Amino acid sequence: MNWVFAAIGSIIGSIILSVLGNILTDPIKGWFAKTSLQSRKNRISELNNELENIRKYKQDNNKFTAESVTQLLNIFILFIIIFVLGLLSASCTIVVFLGIDVFKKDFWEGILGIGLFALLLFILLTPTCIAYIITTIRFMAKIKDFDQYEKNIQEKITSLQISDKGS
Repeated sequence: MNWVFAAIGSIIGSIILSVLGNILTDPIKGWFAKTSLQSRKNRISELNNELENIRKYKQDNNKFTAESVTQLLNIFILFIIIFVLGLLSASCTIVVFLGIDVFKKDFWEGILGIGLFALLLFILLTPTCIAYIITTIRFMAKIKDFDQYEKNIQEKITSLQISDKGS
């Protein structure tokens, strides 16, 4: 029974770490960019490239629609895979615990192994799916509120250029 709590704790912990990683990525990149001249130049280049990329999607509605549909389909497929893995894991575990004495011990160990493998894949793919969802939401938010996004990026670039001149 302790492994059930460990599995649940692992799932919750991996989800929390995935969300924290996505939330903290930009602030950490910004901090690193301020600490080194080459890092600042690279960060300015990255920000300009990102701004131009998002601008292309903003200007071409068909390209934005195609990208949005593609990302949403990817999320849906990942969700289905995760759902099936969770269902397989749960059903294998239930079958093992409700085991019938007619089958040999090796059969039940095989079923439990399949269930544990499915649980492992479930644990590994869930944070990936959550990270992809967060990335997709950020992408769509940048397009939706492009003027504010562009203003924020320009402020970041200006801040990096000012700190570059101060060095």
